Formats: sequence, structure tokens, C-alpha cells
Amino acid sequence: MLFSFRTLLFITSLFVSAGTWSSCIKVTDKSALSDAAIKAGYTAQNWIGATDTNTGNIGLPTVISVSNSETFQPSGTLLASGIGNFLTAATGTPYSSKQVLYRCDSADAGKLYEMYSTNGDSAFAGAFFTPEVEGAYYDVERNVAVRMTNLSTGEYYSRFWKERQLTADSWFQDD
Repeated sequence: MLFSFRTLLFITSLFVSAGTWSSCIKVTDKSALSDAAIKAGYTAQNWIGATDTNTGNIGLPTVISVSNSETFQPSGTLLASGIGNFLTAATGTPYSSKQVLYRCDSADAGKLYEMYSTNGDSAFAGAFFTPEVEGAYYDVERNVAVRMTNLSTGEYYSRFWKERQLTADSWFQDD
């Protein structure tokens, strides 16, 4: 009987938790947009989302002069700084600032989140945490670390997914 109760509890939890998800569809072409959205300049095209092959310019200088001496720069020294935009830098095919990615029910407005992280299993982007600098991960270049900050939350990116609840300024509403 204990097995049956656990099975029932598991099945019940699936139904209970399923109610917290939002009802959204992925938008891959303009046919999913309303006339109001198109007139407001919104667009749509096929997109793949986050993958291991997404690379782009994150706003750092392309050349940084450093020495190969172990004592040249103390650990934690800022070598470069820049601001990158995931719309244009996160993929080989940039997103438009008015590209619609998802179409969701209005009732789901309080359940929409931006999810972000480094690529935690990649030596290029977050596999190796550095204890000397909070929130930084070693790059493949020896003794160089990178730290990214989500400018909307002020939080450092992590190799583990983080979320930011979206607000009305993050979407177009065309009831």
C-alpha cells in the first residue's frame, strides 16, 4: 500500500505543479503576429535559442596586452571591461530588438521569466570557478578570468541557471 500511496502522491504532484507553467508558443515567423504588432514594427523569424555553438562578441576588446610573467598582474586586476547585448552578441544570427520570441496568454504575465547562465560545462565560458574574484570563471587563457553581470538584476552570471521575472516593459501587449 505504501508504494501505491507514493505513486499517487507523485502523480498528484505532477498535476499540481503543471498549473504553475505559463501557456506560451514559440514564434518563428510573422504569421504568429497580430496586425497591431506588425504595425508597431515587431518582427519574427526562426531562432534556435541557447546552444553550445552560440558565440559572439560580448563587448570586450579583441586585444589585451599582458605579460606571461606570474607576477605581472596581481590576481583580481581588471584587464578590460565592456557591455554586451545578448540580442546582438549571443548568437551568430543576431536577434532584432523588436523580434518576438514567444506569444503568451495575458493571464501568464506574472509567470514569465528571463533565464540566464554561463555555459557551465565549457572551458571557454564557465567550467572553472576562480576563488580569487567573486562570480568569475577562468577563461581558456591561462590565469585570465571573466565575470559577467546581468545589468537588470545586478547579479553575476553563474554556471547555474538564474531567473529574472519579466515586467510589462519586457513585452508588447496587443489584446
